[in-house]
Amino acid sequence: MRGLDTRVLLAQARIMQVTDWQKAAEMTVEVGKQAERDGIADAASGVHTLPAMFNDELLLAMQWCAGQRRYEQGLDRAAWRTRCEKMASDANNGCGLSHDYYQTRFSGSVDWALRDLAKHEIADALQIAREFDYATVEEREEGASWNADNGYCSHGIELGCCPAGCDYPDDDFDDLDYESCIPEDVLLEASGQAHCGPTSA
Repeated sequence: MRGLDTRVLLAQARIMQVTDWQKAAEMTVEVGKQAERDGIADAASGVHTLPAMFNDELLLAMQWCAGQRRYEQGLDRAAWRTRCEKMASDANNGCGLSHDYYQTRFSGSVDWALRDLAKHEIADALQIAREFDYATVEEREEGASWNADNGYCSHGIELGCCPAGCDYPDDDFDDLDYESCIPEDVLLEASGQAHCGPTSA
């Protein structure tokens, strides 16, 4: 029966109120999200009638209807682009001038953020993320394999030139001449505002 599992979860959340209000509140939030997912799934299947199990529960009915609307509207592209911009900025701030490392950090953040989206929104979300140099897990693994086979560390920097000291013992770390490993244009950029993400989004 449609909605039965979600209705059971709501009952469990209410029982939890007896012993743990905070846990019950968290469970209720998750129940609402599940009801929304039910609405999305029903809309994807061409079903637009409220499940009988939701008829007398306002929370479930409202969230189910929200799921129906979300499916019809599709991805909120403006909101997702703003989120990608924030993730790209955060990834860039900690990339150490390595584009490979930026891409790994940004792509990992996107993978996590995709968990908040419905299945029908993911294709559009990935299309936007690509504008910020998103790479799939497979593409990242391929890049890491190429780096390993061609003398580059996991940050995408030539072994022995990485500021993190990749491939050098600790006692040699302070003696490295990093500037000899870094292209002049990168050094000039580093003296201003460093940026290792995409030049434009």
